[in-house]
Amino acid sequence: SAIGGMQLGRSMYDFAVGAQPGEYDKNEPMSRFLIGGVVSGISCGTVATPFERLRVLLQTQESSGMSATAALRNTWHSGGIGGIFTGLPITILREIPGCICWIGAYDMSMRYCRDTLKLEHKSAVMVSAVAAPIGWTLSIFPMERIKVQQQAAGSIQENASKTMMRIVRQ
Repeated sequence: SAIGGMQLGRSMYDFAVGAQPGEYDKNEPMSRFLIGGVVSGISCGTVATPFERLRVLLQTQESSGMSATAALRNTWHSGGIGGIFTGLPITILREIPGCICWIGAYDMSMRYCRDTLKLEHKSAVMVSAVAAPIGWTLSIFPMERIKVQQQAAGSIQENASKTMMRIVRQ
């Protein structure tokens, strides 16, 4: 979802500015990269939210001892589609910088390994595959805390700012 979203965003940029295929292989404009990251974050957040919500439900006492199917059914009956997608905006806000950092760390690491260190492609991929999740992890922690608290509360009425204020008061 992240890579597909990034490619879609980059393709949208290329179409909008009339770029030729492969034109930005060496020097990609920051605006192209950021648009790709935003599209990637939106797609990842939308796909991840129901699974994240279910994970949070299963880890909290609200669904203690329930199976995943029972927790999902219970959430559907109590909140419908909104209950399953509780936390969607904050998940997207988490994923946008996360995707930008993931792809950015991967791209920068690949270029450095290939152009400066002159590593073989396989070795450069391995190094970059480690750098990418590190970049993602470091970028998402503040939003992850807010997202988990919002999803654990189970309220589709509580927005991210209310959740942040609740966390600060605790």
